[in-house]
Amino acid sequence: MEKLRIEFRPNYKFEDYLAWEGKWELIDGVPYSMSPSPTKKHQLVSANIGIQLNELLKNCSECQAFIALDWRINDEHDNNVFCPDNSVVCKPVTGDYIETTPELIFEILSPSTAGKDKEAKYIIYQHHGVKYYVIIDIESSTAEIFVLESGKYKNVTEENNGSFTFDLGKCRINFDFRSIWKTEK
Repeated sequence: MEKLRIEFRPNYKFEDYLAWEGKWELIDGVPYSMSPSPTKKHQLVSANIGIQLNELLKNCSECQAFIALDWRINDEHDNNVFCPDNSVVCKPVTGDYIETTPELIFEILSPSTAGKDKEAKYIIYQHHGVKYYVIIDIESSTAEIFVLESGKYKNVTEENNGSFTFDLGKCRINFDFRSIWKTEK
């Protein structure tokens, strides 16, 4: 079977994205459905990350944590909109979307998104200067932490029961990974 030629591949823009119903991501002009909704465990880990980030940032007025707030990469192509599971932005967010590069992004793997999170998002986040990219694997309770050095990601550690200090420029936070895995009472 022949591959579809690149010129026939869809290429949507942010204005198209705004008209769609449901939850979508737009990666290099290609839409990706965000359904079905994340699993209970995925949502609880994301909530635990968000709670901790908010607590750690309460004395850092320049930085703000978000859970699943869309990041629009407003460049000459205007064809990328991501919905990171958790992010930290240290510049003002004035509209309905993040429009500046986050300093820190957490993505939680699921079977339907793992390839996209480990490949496409990794490359685009690196290209657009996300300082820290954390890939959370809820099945193995591990977190791969990548830091941007000289324009490339370097895998600095894999954590599950330790902590890591993120230097966000305007503040430093010591994130405790032990607390995010608690998903059952």
